[in-house]
This record gives sequence, structure tokens and C-alpha cells, in this order.
Amino acid sequence: MLGLALSLALTAQAGLPPIDAAITPSKPLSSTRAGVPSDNTCDEPVLLVLSGPLSDTGRMTAYSRGIASSGLYQQLGGYVLNSPTPSDALAGSSAVSFQSVLRFPCRANALAFWNSKLQQDQFTLLRGTAPAADIAAAIYSELPLREDLVGKVGDNSYSAAFSAAAMPGAR
Repeated sequence: MLGLALSLALTAQAGLPPIDAAITPSKPLSSTRAGVPSDNTCDEPVLLVLSGPLSDTGRMTAYSRGIASSGLYQQLGGYVLNSPTPSDALAGSSAVSFQSVLRFPCRANALAFWNSKLQQDQFTLLRGTAPAADIAAAIYSELPLREDLVGKVGDNSYSAAFSAAAMPGAR
């Protein structure tokens, strides 16, 4: 609340006009998302984050391409949000690292992807006798859009249903 008040005060001091609802319509914020989306609905997007140091970029690239071409993402409504290697290293270790952020329409679909036989088999190959990477994986709930951005940024909602129920080969 303090941040909003400070932002409004700074905007007023800067002489910027207030947002005109006729020009920039806004919509009410959606209800706050639960900490862990329920498994019986698939309308609360989550982020599956894979990250860690790389020792073999070629094998990691082959894994990423193999998964991308497998059809798993398309079947479960998932997609990659970023390039897995940084374009600019701004702070921290200069070691080669990997980070991939995947967006799924719900926790159940992210888990179906992670537990699928294809993904687990490919992931096992990365870990082989000489691991290509030491990858950590975690699911994060997506936060709602900040109030000042409502009506200015697309809501990234899913307009199709993606069911994890028909996922073959889950371990």
C-alpha cells in the first residue's frame, strides 16, 4: 500500500497526468492465487524452473531440443519463457550456468511434464556417468499482475484446455 501511495505521490510531483480510464481501460485484479494451485482445475499458471551449472553445453542443448520437439510442451500447454543461457552476466560467478523457465497452465500439467517417461528418460541421460549439468527443478506459483499494469500488459491467460490426464507413460 505504501508503494502505491509513494508511486502516486511521485507521479503527481512529476506533473504526469493521471491515467484516463477511457483511454487506458483497466479490469479488476483477479482473486489472489493460492500458494499451491489445486490439481482439479487447470487455470492457475505455474512456472517450472530448471537451473544449475553446466559441464557439457552440447548435451544440454540436445536435451532441450529433444524435449521441445517431442510434443510434450504442446500437449500440456507448456512453453519456454527464456533462452537457457544468459545474454549478459551482470553479477556473480562467471561459471557457465543454465536456467530455463517453463510456463504451464497449472501445477498438474507441470508435474505431468516432469514425471513423463520421455522427460525422465532424457533427464537420466543428462545425469549419466559424466553429468552434463547439475540441474535443480522447482515449481513456482505465478503471481497476479501488479495493479498499475492491469490493462497495459496482456494477461497471458490460456484460452484452450490442456489435460494432463491423458499423459501416457508417467512414472
